[in-house]
Amino acid sequence: MSLDLPVTNHHGIYPTIDPTPHFESKTFRNKVVLVTGATRGVGRETARHFARAGASLALVSRHHAALEDTKAAILHDAPGTEIMLFEADVRAIEASEAVVKATVQRFGRLDVLVANAGATAPLTTRIGDKDPSEWWHTFEVNIKGVFNFVRPALPYLEKSSGYIVALTSGAGHFVVPNGSDYCISKHAVDRLVECIVAEYPPVKAFSLHPGQIDTVLSRSCGLDFERPDSAELPAATMLYLTSGRADWLSGRYISANWDLQEVERDWKEKIIEQSGLVDKLHIPS
Repeated sequence: MSLDLPVTNHHGIYPTIDPTPHFESKTFRNKVVLVTGATRGVGRETARHFARAGASLALVSRHHAALEDTKAAILHDAPGTEIMLFEADVRAIEASEAVVKATVQRFGRLDVLVANAGATAPLTTRIGDKDPSEWWHTFEVNIKGVFNFVRPALPYLEKSSGYIVALTSGAGHFVVPNGSDYCISKHAVDRLVECIVAEYPPVKAFSLHPGQIDTVLSRSCGLDFERPDSAELPAATMLYLTSGRADWLSGRYISANWDLQEVERDWKEKIIEQSGLVDKLHIPS
């Protein structure tokens, strides 16, 4: 799969994904959105966007104080939003199941799961020099943490014809020296999304690369590279994807940087005909 499409790349909100109409019309009123990794960066901004669009929220983080701070910030922007807070580790199977169960018990439904929690380690050592516990920790968060929420959520999302957005990375599609744990785990997220759509047709699922954003997670890799994108870019992209306007992209890898109007206008036919934006083994002809 080619890593990029020849379309305009954006670093912030652009007209096609402008969230203002969703905010004004409360597109997600009576909808329930669960967000993991909800207290920092992309997760926090995503929760804020869905709240302003009328959704009720279930927010997951390992840090209670950060959850309370995020709730207060959201209520400042979107007074009256119903918010549940869960101090939980996405690596814990029983805790993840309990979060989903409690969310549905409270709200009666689940419409959107945003699997945002992620991890990386400093990209400073080769495979043979890696600390095995640190290497596996990246997998525990990046793929097990997604599966732990997807599995119990699927029956409810199937019932609501709901959506899953799993945060991935372009790094899942090329080799980053010293970053084997991150690259492989994100590649697995992309394939999991494809499997979800194959097994649960009523559910729409997307594997979303959020862009290069200056967050605690992106800085923890230890590399100095340009991070020109805003957290609002993937947040607004997720509103667009889960509003029903791009269901044809379900089961595929998407970059938040891509101009989605151009993707649909110029590439939709080829993407569908050639099963594009999915993981494949390239066989030379």
